[in-house]
Amino acid sequence: MAYEIDLSDVRSDGWFEAVGAQMESFRAICDIVGERFLAFSMIAGVRLTGITVDSVNPADSLVEFMAGEEDTKTQQLGLGDFRRRLVEALLAADPLQPDPSPEMSRDDVAKLVGGRYLLLAPLYGVRLLRLVVESGAAGADAEPDVVCEEDGDESRLPLADLQERLRQAVRRELVRATEDPSRSTCRA
Repeated sequence: MAYEIDLSDVRSDGWFEAVGAQMESFRAICDIVGERFLAFSMIAGVRLTGITVDSVNPADSLVEFMAGEEDTKTQQLGLGDFRRRLVEALLAADPLQPDPSPEMSRDDVAKLVGGRYLLLAPLYGVRLLRLVVESGAAGADAEPDVVCEEDGDESRLPLADLQERLRQAVRRELVRATEDPSRSTCRA
């Protein structure tokens, strides 16, 4: 027996573009830090407080920030180290997820998928549609699959595989930025 959980209530399509439309200095920050890294900072709960741009070598620019809600101390890192720290934060171990059930609350569904994955998916063109949970022979629910849409095509894969795919995309972003530190892409 299988059941589905609609993800339309927890999906975050367009969140980054909406933030960009409200931020006066969005394009300038994207040009310096990189669009994806600005998004990563928001997902990781990092607040940028200042950027000192090195116009000769942009990779040597300094980023001032505060991490976490309780941290009121400003930290400063070079752009490359800042990007690495963001990636490390996004690749940290996932919190425990609730077991799936047909009557899950919106919050529990978001926890099951993982908040960071709900925000990362649209950055990489993945639209999350629904979870499919099948009961095993002993009556226990199997690990859920996620049905998603990419480039107009629907696919179904284990939720853990989608999460790993998004973590790999984050890693690749750091590799690309390391290979070309001046690389930035701002679409908004």
